Amino acid sequence: MTHELKYPYQLLNTFVISISFNRARKLLPKIEIPTNVKVQYTEPGFPRVQVAMKLDVPQDAPVSFSLEVVGLFDYIGSKKDYDKELNKEFVQERAFHMLWVYSNQMVKLVSAQMGMNPLEIRSPTEFRLSEPAQPTTKKKSGSGKRKAAKNPALRR
Repeated sequence: MTHELKYPYQLLNTFVISISFNRARKLLPKIEIPTNVKVQYTEPGFPRVQVAMKLDVPQDAPVSFSLEVVGLFDYIGSKKDYDKELNKEFVQERAFHMLWVYSNQMVKLVSAQMGMNPLEIRSPTEFRLSEPAQPTTKKKSGSGKRKAAKNPALRR
């Protein structure tokens, strides 16, 4: 009996792109934080899918923060079974939750380092998913050829 994966994707890398925290001088022992979540994915080319997740908390909350995480995934299934619609479904059903673990850990770590009880953010049941961004192109000077712009998060 062969076992086929519903979402044959593999997480290659996770990047914390930006993080900022602010807190009030005095905090209650238990804090509820309303978190806004935005998710966007791009398809830089088969078999790669890049997912960007941004979390933020309003500035008027006792603890406010902004965190941006990017995950790079590869499709590891059969090329003949590949369907671009699967990317959207994968991001909604799995990729978001895979990146949420990293985001939650980062929030716990930074809040504990700030001398407060580690914050735990609850995974939202709904989040805003933006359709895939089209790769931007820029013209090389002199050659007349167009090349896809590279994501600064993926440079080393």
